[in-house]
Amino acid sequence: MLRYLFFLPFLPLQAICQTVTPLPNPARLAGLSAGVSLSAYGNVCVVDYSDAASDRVIKLLAVKAFNPDILVSYYLQKGWLFDVSYGIGYSGAVSLEASEEVGSSTTWSLAMSRLSGRVTKRWALGNGRWALGPRMGYIHNFIETGNRGSDASNTQPIVFTRPWEGSYTFRYQDLRRYNAPGYELGGELSHQLSRRNTVALAAFYTNTFSNRFIARITLTYDRMGVSQPPLVSQTKLEAWVVGVTWRYLLFPSHRFEIKAIDFR
Repeated sequence: MLRYLFFLPFLPLQAICQTVTPLPNPARLAGLSAGVSLSAYGNVCVVDYSDAASDRVIKLLAVKAFNPDILVSYYLQKGWLFDVSYGIGYSGAVSLEASEEVGSSTTWSLAMSRLSGRVTKRWALGNGRWALGPRMGYIHNFIETGNRGSDASNTQPIVFTRPWEGSYTFRYQDLRRYNAPGYELGGELSHQLSRRNTVALAAFYTNTFSNRFIARITLTYDRMGVSQPPLVSQTKLEAWVVGVTWRYLLFPSHRFEIKAIDFR
């Protein structure tokens, strides 16, 4: 009888433990959710150094962070996730590094909006709260009207105290391609914070289908009045992207569930 009395203080704790329901894995959710994401874009810029000594082409990254998106998502029980999102920000940028030539560099950020649709397939990592899987999607980029028709120049002396030694000019041009459909390919790592809250870390590559340049920076300069070969940097919305996404499960009801397609 005394040994049973020993366990009496622990009975309430046992009852609480039995009523706690483990959190679902992100790969096993079903329902409709809404959320936001914040991404950093590393835009690939192709720089052409067309000098007489050596024709060389290099690539630079113009990084622009804090590009927000609003998204609506639909979960299927077998790990499929469908997203539709709309984003704004400076997801397009072109840079030109000319420290060696004129002691200066410049970056032109393009105000853009984007409409995306994507699908993600996630697999649970064990029995915990983590899931991992690939993602792919369609993205349509729109250059905002404030950047359309841009053709501006900025001229300065190479050395302010000795302007007679030479000057340089940065010219900023858009190439009048204001709608740029493209794609994205990458992956997503998800973690379940609570029954309705999910956070994810996404990394992906994006580019346009046409693979055509949309913006350009041209550097022209002279030394003691003698013109030097120009430098040209262009971007075509090719970028490497890292972002964080938060989703809130609005309707976790199976009434809205659509049976997932099993490809096995």
